[in-house]
Amino acid sequence: MIIVYRSTSIWFHTIISSSSLGVNPNGKGKGGGRAMCIGAAPKWDTISLRSGHGRSKFGVWRVYAASDVGRSLPGGSSVRDMATTFEVLSVNGQGKFKEPSNLSINEEGVLIVEEPGLVGGEKNDEVLIRAYLQSGRTHQIRLHCQYLRISIRGDVKYEGVCEWNGKVYDGHELHAETLTFDHRITCLMVEFRAPLPSWATQAIQTEELQCERTATH
Repeated sequence: MIIVYRSTSIWFHTIISSSSLGVNPNGKGKGGGRAMCIGAAPKWDTISLRSGHGRSKFGVWRVYAASDVGRSLPGGSSVRDMATTFEVLSVNGQGKFKEPSNLSINEEGVLIVEEPGLVGGEKNDEVLIRAYLQSGRTHQIRLHCQYLRISIRGDVKYEGVCEWNGKVYDGHELHAETLTFDHRITCLMVEFRAPLPSWATQAIQTEELQCERTATH
């Protein structure tokens, strides 16, 4: 089995056999990542988003309405379900470092996508988020961030800014942070974590500095 986790500047690349890893072929794994986004500061701390996922008539990945799941698309594919839970870690450096948790889709408070993307404000805030994947679709986090109007910094494919505060970004700041699944023999949860890239560690340092300043005033 090959597990490939792409971080901003590294490949978390592990090659092991399914038997030695203990992957349950009938089980479901979950992934988590963090991203630096640019947009208006969200009014929520956590949000769950459920939508459809598929290619447009131009061949690019896009968000579809949840009610479109199962609908046939040109080329023989179909709209598949896509669900993500987001957690705000900090806004403009104001926040507190949090370890990954077991957040999952809250069916009572989930935002069901049935209309075009949310209307966003000015792109003037740095929003550090963590995403918990409930499905594994191509460009899932990037697409849902675009829908929420907090596109990932450097992600020009999905409306992210490529220049911010005088600096040009040649790649999107999205880090594949965790991968978890149930072991097929022991049924215990197995978790992999990839080291944080430089932009993520800098964000944490900024948060810690802001907390220290707040504590001294």
